Amino acid sequence: MNRLVLACATLALAIPATQVLAAHTQDPKPQRPEGRPEGRGPGGQEGEGRQRQPSALKGHMEALEEGVEKLGAALEAEDAATKIEDLLKAVCELEKVSIDAKSEMPRSMGRLEEKDKGKALVSYRTQMQGLTNALFEVELQLLAKDVKKAKKALGALEQIEQKGHSEFKPRRGEGRGR
Repeated sequence: MNRLVLACATLALAIPATQVLAAHTQDPKPQRPEGRPEGRGPGGQEGEGRQRQPSALKGHMEALEEGVEKLGAALEAEDAATKIEDLLKAVCELEKVSIDAKSEMPRSMGRLEEKDKGKALVSYRTQMQGLTNALFEVELQLLAKDVKKAKKALGALEQIEQKGHSEFKPRRGEGRGR
């Protein structure tokens, strides 16, 4: 079991420098073959028949949502106490995804005035850290083989999700909500 904890911690902390550098050196406005930037507006840019590419953050969030749902179902199963190792592996995967998601920036922040972006980014990352901490708590309870407390810790994620989505996931046609 100690090897699993060490491996989980090592994986969670081992973000290759190349990924970090690549994320910060990419051109924010990819160029189309004709040399025009992608986006909305005239000139054949994003419009009818074209859909926006899903963001990396959306993929991370969908993976978290699906993973938390599956983990919750697994914790509710009668045999959950006999599958602690499998549950720990699942939690470690969710921890890694949450750390990856924390390094992204919600699209809704792109619409903010420059003076508001810093505060919004701190709020987003703080909330994502809270999500990661809640997952760490689930892991700690599973390490203690306390499925009941692990379920309770997992329940805290719902509140974190609701708060984060109300602030950073605006409804279609709206700006950033509060």
